[in-house]
Amino acid sequence: MRSFLIATSWNASPLSVQFRALAAALENRGHTVQLIVDGHRRVPPGSEGVSDIATWPSPRPTRLQDFAFLNRLLNQKRPDTVIANFGSVNVCMVMACVRKVPNRLATYNTLEAQNVLDEGNGLVHRLRRYRKRWVYRLATEFLAISNAAAADLGRTYRVRPERVVVCHPAVAEVAPGPRRERRRHAVCVGRLDPSKGQDVVIRALPLVPELHVAFVGGGPERERLEALAARVGVADRCTFRGPVSRDDVYREMQAATFSVVPSRAEAFGLVAVESLACGTPVIASETGGLPEIVRDGTDGALVPPRDPIALARAMTRCIASDGSMQDSARDRFLNNFELTNWVRRVADRLERI
Repeated sequence: MRSFLIATSWNASPLSVQFRALAAALENRGHTVQLIVDGHRRVPPGSEGVSDIATWPSPRPTRLQDFAFLNRLLNQKRPDTVIANFGSVNVCMVMACVRKVPNRLATYNTLEAQNVLDEGNGLVHRLRRYRKRWVYRLATEFLAISNAAAADLGRTYRVRPERVVVCHPAVAEVAPGPRRERRRHAVCVGRLDPSKGQDVVIRALPLVPELHVAFVGGGPERERLEALAARVGVADRCTFRGPVSRDDVYREMQAATFSVVPSRAEAFGLVAVESLACGTPVIASETGGLPEIVRDGTDGALVPPRDPIALARAMTRCIASDGSMQDSARDRFLNNFELTNWVRRVADRLERI
């Protein structure tokens, strides 16, 4: 039997859910599992099938007290494998190396191009990148969210390919929506940031008469996007819903004719997987990890990023389709991105390392 320490978040995001499900599955197989979650809340032991749940001292584990806390926990639990997600990567890789944990796995979920688009490339960002390059030397293996993310690890952080395993994320089963024939309603889910490309959708709308788009998510670009919609004359066909619950996201997708994922840069694109789970075709930018999800012409369409004309043509084709892409979208999800299968594959691999 093995001993695992998994650090992730306790929220409704699919990435968090899948690693909590992995922790429960490993424990169910008889392994010892210590789960550490972010410091925003206290989680009772036994939640979601995990017996041992600790909480970081800080809301985000970046302070000296978090290093001391993890040092004590590693000394007590003595795991042979540490898996770190999100903001816990730095502290986990450093302390797991200090405590000589043999297997130190870091996840890689965001392309450097996304960070630069959303945050700029100023001195602070460059210093963080340099720090991360040093921290990444301490990991024994990486779980990259896509082939595009694996390549980005090599380009940006000089990580050798043999240290990287591509592990496409998954989401839990979702009920498919009703069959939608020739409706003119789309949904675009994602944080309103420059890298997400919602402005390209707005610029495409004048070329697709009567199409209505619901933008789901909050972020710093909302005011600019609303002004753009008014300027190009489509404000009455754009609804900005703001942040909503995961269940509401699925309801929006189930009601839509198709989803749009117009990212300028994207490591993977979990909203595309969620849309497939709902049986809703996806029109996505042909960039990053999105082509690893969407099959052009089968369960959606791939278009060049930043190209509103190409996007408008794909939208028109999708509206005119006979609805057959819905079945293909659902099959694509069940065969490749369903959570139960993901947990089994990853747990099997972790038992072999």
